[in-house]
Amino acid sequence: MNSKNYFLLSTFAFMQIIVVIYYIYYSLEYGYLPSPFINDKSNSFMDLYNTMCWSSRGEYYSIWSSVYPPINFLLLQMLQGVFSLDVCSGSAEVYRADYIWLMSMYFLMVFLLPFFIIRASGNYNISPDKYTIQKILLYVIIILSPSVLFTLERGNLIFLSVLVLVYLLSVKSEKHKVLLIALLINLKPYFLLLSIYYLARRDFKNFFRVVTFSGLIFIVTGALLEENYWLFFYNIIGFSGHESLFSNREVLSFPSSVSSFSYVLSSQDSFLTFLNISSDFVSIIIDLTKYTLLIIAVIIYLKNGKFLNVQEGFFYLIIIITNLGISVGGYSLLLYLPFLPYIFILRKDLPTYNIVLVLFMVFLNSSMLDLVNLYSQNIGAQFSFLANRMVEVDWSITLGSALRPVLNMLLFIFVIYRVNKNKNIL
Repeated sequence: MNSKNYFLLSTFAFMQIIVVIYYIYYSLEYGYLPSPFINDKSNSFMDLYNTMCWSSRGEYYSIWSSVYPPINFLLLQMLQGVFSLDVCSGSAEVYRADYIWLMSMYFLMVFLLPFFIIRASGNYNISPDKYTIQKILLYVIIILSPSVLFTLERGNLIFLSVLVLVYLLSVKSEKHKVLLIALLINLKPYFLLLSIYYLARRDFKNFFRVVTFSGLIFIVTGALLEENYWLFFYNIIGFSGHESLFSNREVLSFPSSVSSFSYVLSSQDSFLTFLNISSDFVSIIIDLTKYTLLIIAVIIYLKNGKFLNVQEGFFYLIIIITNLGISVGGYSLLLYLPFLPYIFILRKDLPTYNIVLVLFMVFLNSSMLDLVNLYSQNIGAQFSFLANRMVEVDWSITLGSALRPVLNMLLFIFVIYRVNKNKNIL
């Protein structure tokens, strides 16, 4: 076992455990989870139950204006059919109360996620019985990472996408890769960027296969639904163009992109008056920088992406996705987790360039940063679902929420530079 890897993983895992102990203490003492968890303390697990509620009604595109592709509702309807769940006739909150036991299945999926991540990468490159202690430490790091904890508290369906991504990185068959990318696109539309993988390799046959299979999956799953699934495209346009869809606190709670800063600075009701800066000017500069980097990143990938191995190629594209904007959300930081075994334990030593990448991954996935509050507000009394009582809520901008978008952008610049020089990433 490499002593440097063992020390790094042990320290990282220990820090994650300390933060979770703090979260448990805080929730028992004050009745709610602190920032960076979402500021609406009555809304725990509601990403799942809102989607299930509208799925059972068959009004997800017309009334709820969902931007989830059809396969998400089809999977939930299958789940509801298997367990003979009733139609959601009341509010989604009532549906949550009636079927809260479903969270046990959701938790089980999340707890198994690190196992699948480590197992899939291990089968690809090393024997299952090697580096056992490092794998256990990596399991702890993954399961207690801030992106997992944040998404778990929300009950978001993005965990399904992470599971598919895990096996996309490990399969060798191009046909299987094509099908997995097509499935990812039908789970989250922004995964369409992964199809560039084949354009960079001048593999136009598989590129068109991805497009074709994505379309077929969309049409077939949509046709199996009760509602007109073509409304999905109308909702996507409205979602991307809606400037006031998210509150400032939602955007700053757990961001992955610097767009969160430009969004808040350009909002008419910005509450960050203490910054005392020309907010419109800074917002424009941030957006110009981000879009310039996105364009450069795609051009360089199309030029040099063919020199990257499978994991490096998709890692580059995932970094682009996480930096897209606020509509992607902090949930997208989960997509880095399947790459952690390739970064931390699937090598005997750490090259100098890889140390930089390791530091980025440590800070992006460290819960310790969220123990430091940079700015706090009392936002009044709320009903806390976890405590089942009214509580006084303090909301904060944590050091993690402030640093992660900046670190993610710096990581973006780092990999653009490496690929432009035809260098390794992982």
